[in-house]
Formats: sequence, structure tokens, C-alpha cells
Amino acid sequence: MDVEAYCMKCKATRKMNDAQEVTMENGRRAAKGICPVCGTKMTKFLPSDKSKDAASTAPKAASTPAKATSTTSKATSSKSKAASK
Repeated sequence: MDVEAYCMKCKATRKMNDAQEVTMENGRRAAKGICPVCGTKMTKFLPSDKSKDAASTAPKAASTPAKATSTTSKATSSKSKAASK
């Protein structure tokens, strides 16, 4: 696997040595490897397979009109309640 990731120790983007695709505890895909210059462990999160498949096959949704919002704020309605008492 040929993956570029950011090395925190070198502060540069480098190609990982011995890169392997792993699944993190939360189910997210990642690539783990070693920096070729300093030997520090590197990790790069990868996009999920679902997002690639869903984006290419999903139909486009029709846009919905925005809801009208009330022009009265809470501050003015509390003043009117105080004035009516």
C-alpha cells in the first residue's frame, strides 16, 4: 500500500514504510506505518467505503424550501408579558 501521511516528529508529509490498512476500535478505516526518515509510527485515517459507494449511486434529492421564521424574539415577548401584568 502506498500511502502518504504527515509525520508529527519530522513535521513533513512522507510516504509510509510498511503501511497496512487497519480498522480502528470505532470501526473507522486507517493506514498505519512507519516514517522512513525518523522511524516514528504514522497513522492516516482513510475514507470509508460507504461514502464512495453512496456518493456515486445516490439519487440527487430535491431542494426543500426554507421554513419561515418568526420575527418576534423571546426578549420582546417577555417584555409584553411583563407589561400586561
